[in-house]
Amino acid sequence: MIRESQNLTRGNFDSVGPDDLALLFDKYDELFFNGNLKREFESRISFKLSKRMTRNGGKCSYYYGTKKYSITIAIVLIFATFRDKHREILVNGIKCRDRLEAMMRIFEHELIHLIEHSIYGKSSCSANRFKELSYRIFGHTGVTHRLVTIDELAR
Repeated sequence: MIRESQNLTRGNFDSVGPDDLALLFDKYDELFFNGNLKREFESRISFKLSKRMTRNGGKCSYYYGTKKYSITIAIVLIFATFRDKHREILVNGIKCRDRLEAMMRIFEHELIHLIEHSIYGKSSCSANRFKELSYRIFGHTGVTHRLVTIDELAR
């Protein structure tokens, strides 16, 4: 990622764009899914960054009318984390050392939603099937994040 992205030049990057999420998608597809994600979703997926999401780390949305998906990452939480607060940051049960690792763990979580929804027509991270998929594919031992929140920053 760091070699190929214009924005993600270091672990605690200062900027990120939707193109970086598309690049992440391509890399995960190459490394974990043998190009199957791109074949299935290439023209049906978009990537977004949200400044309004302040609790969830990300979101995978399905648009029934168009049968398209989007993956959104809560960029406010990513940038609030690894700034001044020095505490352990866990995402999906995995310790993260920098913004890039945290964003990747969130992206992985959303990829599981994408895959599960496309196969089963629904997805829930509290369900056993989701937890099993995320553990088997990415080694996640949890389904939540402990990023620095806006409430925590306000204290």
